[in-house]
Amino acid sequence: MAERQHDFSARLEAFTGSNWASWFGRLQFFFEANDVTQPVKQRSHLLTLFGAQIYDVVCALLQPKTPDQVSYAEIVAALQAHYDPRPSEVYSHAMFQRRDQLPGESVNDYVAALRKLATSCNFGTLPTATTATATPAEGTASPTQQGATGCNPTLLPLDVMLRDRFVCGLRDQNLQQRLFAEKDLTFSKAYDFAIRAESAVQQQRQIKADHTEVNKAATRASASVSISKTHPHQGQRCWRCDGSHSPKTSEQPMQRGADCVCITGAAERNYAQLDREGLAVVFAATHFHKYIVGREVTFVTDHQPLLGILGPRKPVPEMLSPRMKRWCLKLSAYNYDLQYRAGSRHQNADALSRLPLPDRIEEPNPPGDVLMFEALPRPPLTAEVVATLTQEDPILAKVFSAVQNGTVQRLQGDSFTPYRRRATEFAIHRGCIIWGSRIVIPAGAREQAISLVHAGHRGIVAMKACARSYLWWPGLDAEIETTVQSCAHCQRTQNDPKKAPVPNWTHPTTPWHTLHVDFAGPVEGHTFLVVVDAFTKWVEVRPMNSPK
Repeated sequence: MAERQHDFSARLEAFTGSNWASWFGRLQFFFEANDVTQPVKQRSHLLTLFGAQIYDVVCALLQPKTPDQVSYAEIVAALQAHYDPRPSEVYSHAMFQRRDQLPGESVNDYVAALRKLATSCNFGTLPTATTATATPAEGTASPTQQGATGCNPTLLPLDVMLRDRFVCGLRDQNLQQRLFAEKDLTFSKAYDFAIRAESAVQQQRQIKADHTEVNKAATRASASVSISKTHPHQGQRCWRCDGSHSPKTSEQPMQRGADCVCITGAAERNYAQLDREGLAVVFAATHFHKYIVGREVTFVTDHQPLLGILGPRKPVPEMLSPRMKRWCLKLSAYNYDLQYRAGSRHQNADALSRLPLPDRIEEPNPPGDVLMFEALPRPPLTAEVVATLTQEDPILAKVFSAVQNGTVQRLQGDSFTPYRRRATEFAIHRGCIIWGSRIVIPAGAREQAISLVHAGHRGIVAMKACARSYLWWPGLDAEIETTVQSCAHCQRTQNDPKKAPVPNWTHPTTPWHTLHVDFAGPVEGHTFLVVVDAFTKWVEVRPMNSPK
């Protein structure tokens, strides 16, 4: 009997290259519904339902053969390998084990997602499971039957894997605990129990949601005709909340309270920062007691250490001061929560300092600074000036090159002796020679450096101490001494220690009461002992046999 002709294009859309498994499954049902059983007819209808692009792909996959030289089963196998390759079994298992119930996902959707992931996992079957007895037509293969016959007998059955993943992936912890407590739990039992629990939760929510309408009071409509009026504030914006209503009807604070540390007592002015921040919280609770007692209230502070001391869920530390312990006891009478907010996020605190003027005001420099810069006798001694003079100095130019090459000890001549002694201590920075933390001044800048150190006429000791911290060149100390000694102002203000007073001898009243004894000489090789009587001025001179 000849087969009937059917218009498949009106029932089945052409294959576009995506979701091959779904399209091929629907194609099998269309073949079955229209009694297309011969492989040749199936091949013709399959190639007809392909567009030009998919047909070119089929021809490329079958090279060097053409579509009319291969069977329907070979074409299906080539397309299956190209558009729907079998994923890695290890990867499929990993995706299956990582799948948990998503927020807002129902139990039915979660089970459907698990079954879809299990299709490529090749799980085993139960020992008592029976397979379908229906034999597909020659050259055709049902995807469901392919999965059943290709199961791995060494793996756990599909129902066991679905049960384990389903129970472990549930978001409802109470339901999960109930399922863990069940004995001989199967996937069907777990699924039915979860469906019933989900339905019970939804029904409970509906009952609670409808409860508010039970006591709703109905009012009788007025028989009078209402006259519509234009809202007086229509089109206007409330400056409080940016709404379209009068500012008087906007939500406003019931009471305000402020406590300034500068007006408190002397004891509170000496509080530490932690105590001051804690005092603000206690003051707010005491000031607004009649509004917050018996209600949930939130205190916002910009001092984060308070959260560990005055937090409602924190124990009172044993080492806390008695004052802070009393405050913790006082705050325990309120149902409060303490939150931290950084000071930069407090937009209502000190608005004038948080919102500066957009324009920058250019203020003139103070007259004293301008006078100081205008009165400079010469430009300042900068690193660029020192580097330039170093290259112009005949001695330091050679020292500079020797420091770069590491050959300072090879310099010959008496003028390089001070540099050879410090050969390993020199360095180069910004074109200048550095000795430790002191810069080596060339000869062209030494006079200016001395004048900078000599400013203020501080004296030799202070000038040497200042110079030894920043400057160096051979003979620096000697030049400082010469400069101070030649400065008239320094000489007038130098330290003049008081001389020792001349001893006042008591005049004797009798001869030989007071004697002055001393040695004289040597005179012509002799030493004499001279004794003078203070009363009579008598002089006795005797030669000494020995100088000792």
